[in-house]
Amino acid sequence: MMPPQRKRRLLIRLLSVSLYFAIWFTFGLLYRSAADATHGGAFIQQGDLRTENRISKIKELGRFKVDDNVVRDVLSNDNVSERKPMPFFRDKDVFLLFDRPLGRYWAAYYQNRAEKLGISNFSFLTKGAVKEEKKIYYKIIIAFYRHPVSLSEGAVATAYHRIWQLAPDPMKTTIYLVPNAEQVKSWKAEKHQTIWLDADPTALCARWLDGFPEEIRKVGVYPIANLDEIMEHAISDPDGSVFLFQDVINGNYKFPLVDFLYFSAVTITTLGYGDILPNSSYVRLLVMIESFLGIVCIGIFISSLFFSEPGVDRLTSPLVHARRVGPRGVEGRDQTGHAGDPGEDQGYPGDRQPVSGAHPEEQAADELPG
Repeated sequence: MMPPQRKRRLLIRLLSVSLYFAIWFTFGLLYRSAADATHGGAFIQQGDLRTENRISKIKELGRFKVDDNVVRDVLSNDNVSERKPMPFFRDKDVFLLFDRPLGRYWAAYYQNRAEKLGISNFSFLTKGAVKEEKKIYYKIIIAFYRHPVSLSEGAVATAYHRIWQLAPDPMKTTIYLVPNAEQVKSWKAEKHQTIWLDADPTALCARWLDGFPEEIRKVGVYPIANLDEIMEHAISDPDGSVFLFQDVINGNYKFPLVDFLYFSAVTITTLGYGDILPNSSYVRLLVMIESFLGIVCIGIFISSLFFSEPGVDRLTSPLVHARRVGPRGVEGRDQTGHAGDPGEDQGYPGDRQPVSGAHPEEQAADELPG
C-alpha cells in the first residue's frame, strides 16, 4: 500500500501539471478571441507568418486549388483592399466592376486556377461595348473547355496545330496547341463566365496570333496559356475572389486557434520568440497574468519533488541517520566497519548509540562535559 506522504506528493504533482495545461489552453482561447474581436489588430505578426496564414485561409474559404506562390504574389503586389467599385455603371451578370483592371498578378491567379481544374482551351464571344468617361469597356462571355491532349506527333497532326512561340529565354520555346475547326465542333464548354475588359479582346487575340496562318487565326479557340492576357485587362471580379481576398486581409474571419495556442505556449514557458507580439493593453495584461501563473505552477511542481511531512527533520530522517551511524549502530563507521574521515559529520550527540559492551551509565558519564 502506498504511504500517505507519497500519495500527497503525487496528487500535488498531478494538480500542478493539470493546472499548467489548463492555463495554457484557456489563455490560448482568450488570445484568439481578442484577435477575432479586433480583426487581428491586437497582435503583431511577422510578415511571413501573416502571409502564410492568409494563404491558408483563402484556400480554405474559397475551396479551390491554386498554387501558394500565385496567391502570395497577389497579396504582396496588389493593393487588394484599395480596389473600389466603379461608380458609373453596373451589370447584374458580374459580381462587381472595379475602377482599374486586375493586372498581371490577378491574371496569373485566374489562369492557374483554370489549369488546376484541367481546363485546356478557351474561347470568347463579345456581347457589347459601353463608353463611359471617354473610355470603351467590352463585355465578353468566356467558354472554357477541358480537352487535354498528348504532345505526340499523331495527336498534334490530326487534331491540333502546333504553335512554337519564342520564350524570353532564347534557348527555350513554348508549345501552344490550337485545335482544328472540325475538332472544335464536337466540343462542349465546361463553364461560361462573363467579364468586362478595358481593352478590345479581338485586338488582344490578334496580338498573340500575329504572324500565324489564317487557318489558325479563324478557329477562335485558344490555349489556356493565353488566358492571362485577357484577364490582365479585366475590370470585373469573375467569381468573387477579390471579395474573398479583401475579407481575409481585413481580418473578417476566425483566426486559426493553433497560432494562439502556440503564442500561449511561448508565453507560459517565458521563451518569447517574438514572431507574434501583443499590440493592445488587454493582451499585454493577459500575457503578464499567464507568465506569473506559469511560474507559480512550475514552482509548486518542483517543490513537490522535495516535499516532506511537517515535523520531520531531514537531518534525523532514517536515510540521514543510517548515513551517519552505519549499519552496525557504531557512529562514524561505514559498511566495512572502518572509521570515517575525521572531517565527516559524525552526527549529533543525541544520535549516538552505546558502544557494544559498555555500561549505559559509563556511556552517559562520557557524554557529560568536563
